[in-house]
Amino acid sequence: MLNQKVRVKDSLNKPIERHYQYNIAGELTQMTDNYKGVKTFTHDLKSRLSSASHQPYSQGQLPDELSYKGYHEHFYFDGADNLLGSEKPLDELKHASSTAKTHGTPKAPCPHSNKLKANRLLIQGDRHYQYDQYGNVIRELRGKRQHTEHQFKWNGQHQLIEFKKIRHYWDENDKDFHQTVETVHCYEYDAFGRRISKTDMQTGDKTLFFWQGENLITECHADDADFSVEVIRNEHTKAQDYRCISYIYEPGSTGFRPMAQLVGRGRGGQIYYYLNDQLGTPQELITANGDIVWSGVYKSYGNLAIEYRTVPQNLRFQGQYFDEESGLHYNRYRYYDPYTARYISQDPIGLAGGENAYSYVPDPLAWIDPLGLEGLCPDIEYGANGEILSAKVGVRPEDLGTGTGTNKSSREHARSLGYSSDDAGHILGRILGGSGGKGNVFPQLPAVNRGKYREFEKNVKDYIKEHGAVDIEWDFIYGNGGTRPTQIKYTVLKDGKKVLYEVFNN
Repeated sequence: MLNQKVRVKDSLNKPIERHYQYNIAGELTQMTDNYKGVKTFTHDLKSRLSSASHQPYSQGQLPDELSYKGYHEHFYFDGADNLLGSEKPLDELKHASSTAKTHGTPKAPCPHSNKLKANRLLIQGDRHYQYDQYGNVIRELRGKRQHTEHQFKWNGQHQLIEFKKIRHYWDENDKDFHQTVETVHCYEYDAFGRRISKTDMQTGDKTLFFWQGENLITECHADDADFSVEVIRNEHTKAQDYRCISYIYEPGSTGFRPMAQLVGRGRGGQIYYYLNDQLGTPQELITANGDIVWSGVYKSYGNLAIEYRTVPQNLRFQGQYFDEESGLHYNRYRYYDPYTARYISQDPIGLAGGENAYSYVPDPLAWIDPLGLEGLCPDIEYGANGEILSAKVGVRPEDLGTGTGTNKSSREHARSLGYSSDDAGHILGRILGGSGGKGNVFPQLPAVNRGKYREFEKNVKDYIKEHGAVDIEWDFIYGNGGTRPTQIKYTVLKDGKKVLYEVFNN
């Protein structure tokens, strides 16, 4: 995606426009939003996000509800791809109206203040984490005196079933210690592992969640969960009644890009439309007339720097749902913490999801993980001119056939590295689960792409069906220099042993 333009109604009377710029490796380097300002990004040689900054427009260009100073982030990684990021926040609010809700996060630590063991985060800034024997976070302490405690309770399927927030404090003379339970929420799941309810144990309020496959399609207060024909035909939704919300997703997308939100069950229900960015992350929610009812500014890994809302909007990265009680994002099979850019439990698919069982994706500007099952995200090494030097990924039987085709943008990107007559060849083939986006294509001779390369991918697919998960590695050779490979070495390994190998001239 290079440009977006949508006309909305607001005090400035101008359309929303977003423009995207990429480097020769297809990495996002700048996003310009005529309302929210300019974001700039850099990446390291492994194509991981290394820095991000947001410079909002001056007062008068940015709506008052979203006026703040911006932010600057730096990210560092260890050898196991654990994020050791530091953040220099500039996001103290200039001011915020009564309808603006800020999501300030404490300053992240300097690069060496994070403490990890076996890829488990133990300390980050003023936060301390404890785990059970299965690697699930069971306790988080915050603050200099650890005044805030989060407790997590898990069932035998490693599903979060209870979240409790406790406030610890001393009396005025620092003699007596007290604690108060601020909130307790319990969660239930169906036989497929999908969350079907959330209950506030202090108020008794219960929210039910309804699914179609892997997609959340409706959330509804338990008292309003009657969807009979009689109710739908006769009920008139009251204004500002957000006890029942349904979601509609873009057809032909990955299945998780929201298109519209329907509030209410019967006549008079309100419909709002999503305006998403290049990844399918909601940026605005508008009425049919173009009025903005929700807008947010995200930091790099999904936490909101600031939010304006007059209606609820809890969708975040694709497949993620914001839980206000904990600040976590429910991500189908796991819960994601945008503050640490990590999950709070291990990847249920084990090593098939990568060596690091807690990490999110290497580049949150280009990759998504809508199910919380990190995998099929090739680790790519680039050269100085954006050429692909090597790539590797793990593939499971359940990944087969889940890939996507190329698109205009990815084809243009591949040809910018090679010839105008080249195919945008998948590094990891579509039949093996590979994406058709910019991060998984290279300039390839059409006869090879559609011939021997495709036949070899079928052999790889058959092997995985019979023998299970494998690791795949690619080496790209540049006999003539430049950014178009002249040879591709394709290696398939099972338990570290080479089982399939081929060299393709290009």
